Amino acid sequence: SPQHDDDENLAFMSRDDMVAAPVPTHDMPAGDMGGNINLGNMICKSAHPVAAFFHVFFKISALLVYMFCGWFTDRFVLVFVTLVLLLAFDFWTVKNVTGRLLVGLRWWNNMKPDGTSEWVFESHQGTRDIHPLDWRIFWGGLLFAPLLWVVFGIFAALKSLQWLIVVLVALALNGANVVGYVKCSNEAKNKLKSAVTQGALSALTRNASLFGQIAGAAGGAGANEQRGAA
Repeated sequence: SPQHDDDENLAFMSRDDMVAAPVPTHDMPAGDMGGNINLGNMICKSAHPVAAFFHVFFKISALLVYMFCGWFTDRFVLVFVTLVLLLAFDFWTVKNVTGRLLVGLRWWNNMKPDGTSEWVFESHQGTRDIHPLDWRIFWGGLLFAPLLWVVFGIFAALKSLQWLIVVLVALALNGANVVGYVKCSNEAKNKLKSAVTQGALSALTRNASLFGQIAGAAGGAGANEQRGAA
């Protein structure tokens, strides 16, 4: 299928050769800018609807379980395990799948033999056009969910230590992806600026060399004419 082919062609470069994934430069279609747009419509109109769906599914599921689990059970261990599984699924999906497909970014952290860690960032090679809805779904979900968990954490700290532990787990997993992708995005922008600067310098160098060759040829022609007149 076209989507499968697109996923197979999604190549990544090493950190040294990384090219920044472009920020969308075209405007949102007029039909998508209305005030009645909802998350379901955004996912359906996404360039990668399956990835967009799971990008928000696990986040929303974890939040709903946390808010309404008391209506169905008072077994904290069951709720805790369910939440940790949903949060873990969300962490893995965002880190390894949706970031790559929706915004062309990926990150991970390597442990060196000396015990230190190294952040590694990759972005999509070339000038792949990122769909505006993909961009909005990815960054909106990535940043909005941790904000809700912070609010829940404030109330949990005032009421229950065990629920505070749940919120801290959620913040740790969500926060890791936020930090990773923000760093990755900044790194991509810096690489893009560097590539643009190097391209401009190369163009100036080539133009200067060409101008020098033209000037040298013109000077040689003038000298030959003078010798011929003499």
